[in-house]
Amino acid sequence: MLATIDELQGMTEAAIEFARGQSVDEKTRAIDLDALVGSICEDHADIDHPVTYLESEKTVYRCRPDSLRRAIRNLIENAVRYGGEANVFLRMNETTVDIVIADRGPGIPEDMHSKVFSPYFRLETSRNRQTGGIGLGLSIARAIAQQHGGDITFVMTDHGMEAIIALPCEGMCVRT
Repeated sequence: MLATIDELQGMTEAAIEFARGQSVDEKTRAIDLDALVGSICEDHADIDHPVTYLESEKTVYRCRPDSLRRAIRNLIENAVRYGGEANVFLRMNETTVDIVIADRGPGIPEDMHSKVFSPYFRLETSRNRQTGGIGLGLSIARAIAQQHGGDITFVMTDHGMEAIIALPCEGMCVRT
């Protein structure tokens, strides 16, 4: 009974966090995106998670850094949990700056790419909290990316899957 109560409390807290994430109070400011992503990866490496970061040039980007940190952290944690590792890097395109989180896991079936962003949806169907969350992490991460004018996509590669947070440049990102 106590385990059920703990699970319900966790679900309630996650639902509240999700609702709070929909109303953004955090101010937008210019940050070094390379440093932000690098620090998240270092935090994970410090607790012995198999996370590596390929540093890039300093990239100044206007965003809500605490929110963006949360989205990146979620995708890295998923890569480690389901793909065994996370290899993270920034990639500049003509219109976007992409935060790429690559793993060596089986990935997400293509017909499930949009479904995994639904609140409380889990691909991992057991009720074991040790093998998966409650299904809000990707919903929150996508909401954060969309609040920044971007989105999250998944791409299968020869080595696993890439989760990509694509953020619009629109004059907001500058490499120095």
